[in-house]
Amino acid sequence: MKFKIFFFCSICLFSSLLFSATWHIKLDGTGDFTSIQEGINVSVNADTVLVYPGTYYENINFSGKNLTIASLELITGDDQYITHTIIDGQQLDSVVRLHSNEDNCVLRGFTISNGKGHFSLPNLGGGIAIFGDSNDLIELNIVNCIIENNFGSNSGGIQCVEANLFLSGTIIRNNYAIAVGGGINIVGYSTVTFDPVNRCSIYDNIACTGADIYIADSCVPNIDVYLDTFTVSEPSRYFAGSYFEEIQMSFSIQNHTLELVDQDLYVSPYGDDNNSGLTPDDPMKTILLAVRKMRSDQFNPKVVHLAPGIYSQSLNNQLYPIGSKSFVSIDGAGKNETILDGDDQFCKFMFLGCHISDFDISNMTFQNANHDTGVVSFTKIFNVNFRNIGFRNNYIYDVGTMVDSGQSHNIQYINVSFENNVSDKFNAGLYVAGSENIKISNCSFTNNEIVSSMVNSSALNLSFYGYAIIENSFFQGNYSENISPNQSGARTVSVYRHNTWDGDIYITNSLFCDNFASGNTADQVLVTRSEVGSSTLISNCIFTNNQNSSIGNSATFVPMGNISISNSIFNNSSTNEIILGDRTQWGYIDTLSIQYCNIDGGQNAIVNQNNANIVNWLEGNIDEYPQFLLSGNDPYQLSEFSPCIDAGTPDTTGLFLPPFDLLHHERIWDGDNNGEAIIDMGCYEFGADSVGVTNNQLPMTSSQMTNYPNPFNPTTTIYFETTNLHELPRIEIYNLKGQKVKTLPVILSDSKNRIEGSGTIMSYSVVWNGTDQNNKPVSSGIYFALLKAGNVEASTKMLLLK
Repeated sequence: MKFKIFFFCSICLFSSLLFSATWHIKLDGTGDFTSIQEGINVSVNADTVLVYPGTYYENINFSGKNLTIASLELITGDDQYITHTIIDGQQLDSVVRLHSNEDNCVLRGFTISNGKGHFSLPNLGGGIAIFGDSNDLIELNIVNCIIENNFGSNSGGIQCVEANLFLSGTIIRNNYAIAVGGGINIVGYSTVTFDPVNRCSIYDNIACTGADIYIADSCVPNIDVYLDTFTVSEPSRYFAGSYFEEIQMSFSIQNHTLELVDQDLYVSPYGDDNNSGLTPDDPMKTILLAVRKMRSDQFNPKVVHLAPGIYSQSLNNQLYPIGSKSFVSIDGAGKNETILDGDDQFCKFMFLGCHISDFDISNMTFQNANHDTGVVSFTKIFNVNFRNIGFRNNYIYDVGTMVDSGQSHNIQYINVSFENNVSDKFNAGLYVAGSENIKISNCSFTNNEIVSSMVNSSALNLSFYGYAIIENSFFQGNYSENISPNQSGARTVSVYRHNTWDGDIYITNSLFCDNFASGNTADQVLVTRSEVGSSTLISNCIFTNNQNSSIGNSATFVPMGNISISNSIFNNSSTNEIILGDRTQWGYIDTLSIQYCNIDGGQNAIVNQNNANIVNWLEGNIDEYPQFLLSGNDPYQLSEFSPCIDAGTPDTTGLFLPPFDLLHHERIWDGDNNGEAIIDMGCYEFGADSVGVTNNQLPMTSSQMTNYPNPFNPTTTIYFETTNLHELPRIEIYNLKGQKVKTLPVILSDSKNRIEGSGTIMSYSVVWNGTDQNNKPVSSGIYFALLKAGNVEASTKMLLLK
């Protein structure tokens, strides 16, 4: 068959030579030129640039000409000329470029290597960059080439944009891309045809998703991929992916290079990638390669365990960014034990994922990164938890130290800290755009800084649909400065529920203090927006000692929509504590209801522009100095003289409060010792016990107990693990008042049991459908699942939202 292909090509070449020129390129000077580009420059359409053996250190451009550029393999059929005729891109640019509507071009018989694709079109592809026009597609045939050891941002081997590409007998291997398409990235109205006879091979390329093949556009038609060799025998999205689920690739694969491992893997900065990674004593070194090596699915989720130490490119050749897989969690040894360090060197990301689900990233810190957008960046992720993670001392030019760029669902940020991060554009902390059901719990945002000429948020920028929950979190010492000519839009936190989306905002038990916003107008600590059909609930928060530089429309809090504030303290140096803008010209009338709050300046601290909105000043509000403790690590605790003790609403139903305050103390307590336990104003409960110490209705001990989804409606599954129970366990459901709602039987999950230390870790699960003991639906609110089995007790908090 190869003889037939060679004979056919020879006949075509002979015919073309009758009407076109052939330019001979030889390094020894005996040909027409010594460089390929010189031959291209003098060529006209239908010419052939014939390249003799050697290594050509150049970055060539077809320059809008319809040419055949080939090694002597074209006229001899000898495969040796492929490896002996090398175009080396010197890591300066793409090795080969076509971006001037070239037509009927041929690239044949070369090794294409050492190219570097840049971060912008048209030179994204490290090996070959093809960038056409949707109205005039480039046409290129790549035949019998080797494309290897190239680097790019969105494509290592080939970037194919608006082109008709034919691939025959070509090997694409060992290329590396930062984001997607390590082997080939296909964009726009491109069509890619694989020769089913003279098959190609695509293997061992690296990228965060679509490591070998990636389709980045819905306009790309379905592709039949005929290959001799691929990395794996059954490609997953990690190896062959598409941003759009409707795009299909069908595969015919004869061989593969990687056998996936169906076990947890262990990684250490002192490990070796030649190790198996199957035990802590035989760890791999590179996190990315461990994720790549792992097999997982919904029935067999896996974990990559990271040992303590610093993981960086300079110390142990870590490859960043690390790509993620569905059902593969990454678990470090602790926030201060496992450190992923960016070496203060610019790279695109440290963690990246798209179209993945059901995993955790936990127990590590990301530091000293110098990035364009997001140290950790995800889009279209589902059912994901970020737990016990730190972000510190990172510099971000654009959007967010951690970025969820949208269309994600059910994401939780639990005990995540953002400290001393800097941005030059939009956001220095957490940026979430257009995702559904977001929970931020026990997180801290401290000393983050942004100075830009655009509307910005120094700590948190969140737009969502579904619901957004912020609870038990710190926002302290953040700095936001807007340097635009009109100097507007400087703030610490923005939380938007857009008017086309359904969902509520819950901000509870959180501290906003010592933040600074600088501009001429509209300096704010917190901005929220919830339109028709939804609401914003602010409960048991403290806003204090926040400052801004403007005189006119500055405020601590600028809400939009239907807003309810209770049990909160506002004591700041802002011109106003709350501003309701006049939005009647857009058809909006906002409603603000305030009860049991301590607001500096009282009702006069609320500005209702043009009296356009509704302000309900309800019972229990006071205007007194809060009498904070003003000492120690938590200076905004209430002192014994505070008027805010036991001054909150007597009925906390519907406030969605966590069971403990910001110091993990009992949330409702008799602080003034009058015999009646009433909640305090603010996020600290004066005099209360630590949860789990004494007088608690529900023990909150550490355990492997959780539930998912959470929040839920109407069903959630409760999971827990424990060691060698000697008594059948049961799960009891309690409401916020400590009243038992229901007792549930549990199911032993044999497939997940494992041996650790001297005991067997047993896994259990039970489904609660949101009903009481009489099978009647319970109301929305916070509930607790309490495990009881002999002396073993543990619990988890659940939020039912209807």
